[in-house]
Amino acid sequence: MSAAFDGSSYRQRVLAELQRRSPLDCDDPFFVAALDPAATYTDAEVRAHLARVVAFLQRQRNAARYATLAAALIRRRAEWEAPLLDPHTREQVRVRVLAARRSGDADRLAKVARNLATVRERFGGIPRSRVAGLRRLASADGVTTEQFDATLAGEKVIEDGSGEDVEPLAPGLRRQIRDGLTELRQLREGDRVGTASLWALLGIPADSAPARIQAAHEILVERNQRRPHDREKTVTADLLAQVRTRLLDGDPAAYTAGLVADARDEIRPKVEEHVVLDGELGPGAFEGLVREVLAAGRGLSAAQAKAVLLDIARDLGAAMTTGAVVDYVVCPRCGRPEPVDGSRVCRYCDTELYIPCPSCGRATEAAAAACQFCGQSLRQAREAGDALTAIRRELEDGHPRHAAELLARARPVLGAVGGSAVRAADDLGVRVQAALAAADAGWRALVEHREARCDDAATAGARWLVAQAFDVPGPDGRSPEEVLAELTAHQDVIRRRVAAAAALAPADQENALAAVLATVADNREALAALAALPLPPPTDLTASNEEGAVVLRWRPSPSALGPVSYRVVRLVGAGVGEAGGQQGTPPVERSLGTTRSTELSDAGVPAGVLVRHEVTAVVGSRRSVGVRTPGLVVVRDVVALRAEQIGAGVRLSWRLDGPVDAVTIDRTVDESSPVQVPMRRIRANAGQYLDTAVQPGVTYRYQVYVEFQDVDGHPARTAGARIAVTVTPRPRAVRDLAVTTVDGRTVLRWSAMPATHVQIYAVPVSDAGPPHAAGVEDTEIDLAKIAERARLVGSSRSGHLVDPLAAGELDYLPVTVCDGRAVVGTGVRHLVIEGIRDLRADDRGEEIVLSFQMPPGITQARVLWRRDQLPTGPDDPDAFRAKVTNTSLEIKGGWHLAAPRDGSAYFVACYPLVRTGGTLRAAGPGTAMVARSAASPDSDMTWMT
Repeated sequence: MSAAFDGSSYRQRVLAELQRRSPLDCDDPFFVAALDPAATYTDAEVRAHLARVVAFLQRQRNAARYATLAAALIRRRAEWEAPLLDPHTREQVRVRVLAARRSGDADRLAKVARNLATVRERFGGIPRSRVAGLRRLASADGVTTEQFDATLAGEKVIEDGSGEDVEPLAPGLRRQIRDGLTELRQLREGDRVGTASLWALLGIPADSAPARIQAAHEILVERNQRRPHDREKTVTADLLAQVRTRLLDGDPAAYTAGLVADARDEIRPKVEEHVVLDGELGPGAFEGLVREVLAAGRGLSAAQAKAVLLDIARDLGAAMTTGAVVDYVVCPRCGRPEPVDGSRVCRYCDTELYIPCPSCGRATEAAAAACQFCGQSLRQAREAGDALTAIRRELEDGHPRHAAELLARARPVLGAVGGSAVRAADDLGVRVQAALAAADAGWRALVEHREARCDDAATAGARWLVAQAFDVPGPDGRSPEEVLAELTAHQDVIRRRVAAAAALAPADQENALAAVLATVADNREALAALAALPLPPPTDLTASNEEGAVVLRWRPSPSALGPVSYRVVRLVGAGVGEAGGQQGTPPVERSLGTTRSTELSDAGVPAGVLVRHEVTAVVGSRRSVGVRTPGLVVVRDVVALRAEQIGAGVRLSWRLDGPVDAVTIDRTVDESSPVQVPMRRIRANAGQYLDTAVQPGVTYRYQVYVEFQDVDGHPARTAGARIAVTVTPRPRAVRDLAVTTVDGRTVLRWSAMPATHVQIYAVPVSDAGPPHAAGVEDTEIDLAKIAERARLVGSSRSGHLVDPLAAGELDYLPVTVCDGRAVVGTGVRHLVIEGIRDLRADDRGEEIVLSFQMPPGITQARVLWRRDQLPTGPDDPDAFRAKVTNTSLEIKGGWHLAAPRDGSAYFVACYPLVRTGGTLRAAGPGTAMVARSAASPDSDMTWMT
């Protein structure tokens, strides 16, 4: 809320209205205080505003005009000020005031609506000359200009040409325009509707906006330019120039006022005659004169005609009685007015008085320039509808090019009509472009077919173009009809050549038809005749087994036409009536594809079964008889045979491609072995076999092969693969491993065994892992796997090793190795710890600084001290203790022990700390010394270890 108070506005809006309403009414406190009930105010804002209002009223008590009113408002201040000061009461009053104001507005607007209805019933609309007076009446009743204009917007305003500020065109100019319209009416054989006025010529109402006038003018100019040079084109051009001058560059209202002035000048003598003779203008005379004005053909409406008569009677000072309100409709053919009484045709010439509006579909006057409901120009709407119909018809008739031309010419009028006409035009534009694009694609396809000598396809394309794109020429400028005639004539020639080829001997028919197809590759008659001829099959078909695949070779078919393709089929189980096949069992066929080569390799042929192949020559739809190979059994042999000792057994592995994986294994013993056993035959599959029936020290020889039946059904087998392996005895596990650390050297010892060597592995002890987690005692192990989890200390045959990397707590694991077999022995857990070195004490009087070096791998130590003797061990209960780290020693320059001089001695000891099993404990030998002797003249420091 603004802090300034506009006293002048308060006088005009509040005091003047309250004085007009006399006696004083304070029922609306918001109005008296000049507050908006629809706005939100704080209590402070309301109090400040009321104070400014009261101060202004106090000053107005001395004014001449509103002194009495201001004094009354001050006297009755409590009535309108108190409800506004209390927030709760102010809200209640606000709701009541808003409701009352809405009710009052409704009453005032209802009165405005009644006034407009009275004028509308008399004139058939609201004459422009009556608008100013109706606005003054509404303002007197408290209706604002905005409210009145909003109500008037729903009414039909009639341009009666009697505006106070509009000067009609000069009589000479009006006569010139009227003469041009009369001549155009004669040239158009009595077109009264389109030549009544310049507005009728444009086909739009007299109150049209400048943009609509401009659009209608451009449409007529463009259409008139397409007309042939004749008198009508010249007269129309002159009238369009008048449209440009009077309606676009000048004031359109002046031209409309000129139409009314012509009507007034023409009918005034007859009005005077009735007034002089009858003393008044009675109802009968009034309606007759209205008819005469309408019949004059100047394009005035019935309301405009009535307004003209009322103005003349007012000028003459004559009384006038109009009687019942009668509206009229003018016949579009004879121009005679007819009363609106339900009749649909003119009683004089039987012409339809009403037509459906092409835009909104409602029945409107046929002689009107625009629809009385939607305001659309009837002529433009008709022209738009006719144009859309013509475009659709051209598309349906297969004339997309002409449809595109019609659409381009109709765009201005379609744009002027707008709405559904524009949407329909856009849809038709899409269809036109699609049809032209399809025609272009059709021509391109036709050219491609002709270049490929496919005349049948080209002829079908030409027929489509004739039906769908008749007016779209081809790349060479010829029409589809001309191209179709040429193709049809050429097809007649080809038909005669095919008939002549059919009369030749069978051996010559193929060459003759091949010559025809060389000219026209897709001729159906030539292709059908060729398909009826037998195709020679391939010859000299052979099949050979090459590296597990069947390779087929043959000589090509001697057909004169090409290219020749060959369809190859594999027949499994085929052999009806032949060895290896069961009588009456049909073969299982599988197509291997089609090739233009004369060789094919079948790598997927199944193994161990009878297989044949059939080759058929193919050219287009022609097929030769199939040629088959003799029966063949393909067997794939064993490859990649390997043997390795697994524990006490021998594992064989191999690869055998194909669906058959069953093999036979023959095992024999080498003659150099200490024992002899008979041959053993084994059946195996899945690519491996574990032979557990073996003895240590014996060399075994294995032969692995595949058994099958040959083409004649006799048992046969492949060459197979051979391998020999000597079974190695299991090594003994080490049971007596011992580990000691002396002078920083960790030594491992065990009992040596002949023909074997022992590998020692070290595994750091884990908090979570069990002892000897690298392997289970007295079991065979893969050396490659144990190396992933443990550190190899070394390998020895003498039973002695030194671990130079020993540190911390370790599990040592012995593994006995012999000829590739490895057995885990008994492991030993050993803690490798050295003692504290270089322990020194620096007695600084009030403290003793200890310095020492921790052994490798140790980062913490325990310091113990006593006053009476050296600590008895790392867990001496009578000694003081502290934990020291390497880091603190480096940062603080030693470990500081607070030791005030009291005459007593200080005895210290240091032990390394290690973490085992999750617990930190002292380990290894400790180092002790006397850090301070008891107070005596001859006391010296003594070192002890």
